[in-house]
Amino acid sequence: REREWADAIKSGADHLAALSTLIVDAAKANVRGLVVRNEPFSPRLLAEFVGTALAARASNKALSTDVRIASDLPAMVQGDALRLRAALENLADNAVKFTDAGSVLFTADAETAARKRVRLVFTFTDSGIGMSAGELKQLFRPFAQGSAEIAKRYGGAGLGLSFVKRLAKAMGGDLSVTSRKGGGSTFRLSVLVGHADINPPSERTQAPA
Repeated sequence: REREWADAIKSGADHLAALSTLIVDAAKANVRGLVVRNEPFSPRLLAEFVGTALAARASNKALSTDVRIASDLPAMVQGDALRLRAALENLADNAVKFTDAGSVLFTADAETAARKRVRLVFTFTDSGIGMSAGELKQLFRPFAQGSAEIAKRYGGAGLGLSFVKRLAKAMGGDLSVTSRKGGGSTFRLSVLVGHADINPPSERTQAPA
């Protein structure tokens, strides 16, 4: 387990280095102007690294994790693995951040889409503080947080989810949430990708970009 966590830390460091050029993109471009990469990657490998990183985060708060990766994920797809991983890492971090006790469930699935494409669907379900209907209405607004109390207690700039939703839409998908105050939340992220006719990576430690 410690070796897996060490691999996850190294992978995370490499991922942060690759993200440096995208920060300016996110600040300057709107959804229409955002240039989305179209490179081959393994959705299973991506999901495994996100699951491992989630477990490492959760262990620091004594939370249990459940990672469920569908057996029928395509071996390789074409899409923007760098931005997708950034979005998933943000959702994983939030799931742990707003959960003080209990568990976090992460799932990765695939659905058939039009024009021979694939819709990758990822969900994070936590047993955390949840949100009221009023808090949900402003959730995806830049610099907005659920409430002043949440901002004071958990910190943050209120930018993460607005960027994740923006990226999801740029990749042909969306980000949605269902939640109940005191009853946890479920975030659903979907993106559209194409099929890639190449062999998947053989080494688990070869993280997606």
